[in-house]
Amino acid sequence: MSNELIFPRKGFAFTATGIDLHGKLIDKKTWMEGIRFFGALIKSTPWMLGDWVNGLEIEPGKSLGDLAESGTERKTVHKGYKYAADMTGFSIEYIKQVAQVCRKLPKAERMLELSFEHYNVLLARIKNPARKKWEVRAIKSGWTASELKDKYESARFDREYQREERSLKDFDKRHPRSTAPLRDDDSGSGLSLEDLKRIANENNIKIFDFLCQAMEMVVEEIDYVLHGRSLKEVKYLYENAVAFEKCLHGQLQATKRG
Repeated sequence: MSNELIFPRKGFAFTATGIDLHGKLIDKKTWMEGIRFFGALIKSTPWMLGDWVNGLEIEPGKSLGDLAESGTERKTVHKGYKYAADMTGFSIEYIKQVAQVCRKLPKAERMLELSFEHYNVLLARIKNPARKKWEVRAIKSGWTASELKDKYESARFDREYQREERSLKDFDKRHPRSTAPLRDDDSGSGLSLEDLKRIANENNIKIFDFLCQAMEMVVEEIDYVLHGRSLKEVKYLYENAVAFEKCLHGQLQATKRG
């Protein structure tokens, strides 16, 4: 079936400010055909505009779209975009967007049931062949472009969460930790209360103040090392920090009692 847009009847003049009916009324059938025509025209405008912008011949055998895709002659490309923006009233960013989407998606791959906005969402987030599956889902479910974006982002988050959970389980299998309870003289690094006292005395610091400073350092270290870490690394660091904090807390309580 052809998707060519043809205005239903002749005898009407299109102008910059409307349609000149030449004093004639419109019969119901023609009116309904015209409404469908304008609906299709509005829906297809981004596609037509993008293809038209890309189709400008810069030199024999080379179009504006070819230059934009190759990243060469950027001044020429920008000049073409700016002219299109000035003449249509759209922003230059919008002209770039429609031109890019049209370059990335050949006309044969554009489905009539989906709008330009749908494909703008799909192309920005999904690669083939997964894109085809989301096209079918959007059509069957009747999603708007905004709903399609929300559905995909939600599914992507779920996939990433499940992937991280699997990674954490694998990490735990490869790096088993002792489940033995911490002793008051166990800091995880072999430091006893006497070791801590000695370090404090060597640095002329009261043991109580030393333990408080050590606990503060643990908190500061956690804050420093978390940046840019993966979820499994954060979990590993957190569990070790908690274990060390428990030890310091035990030493602190022992010092108070002493």
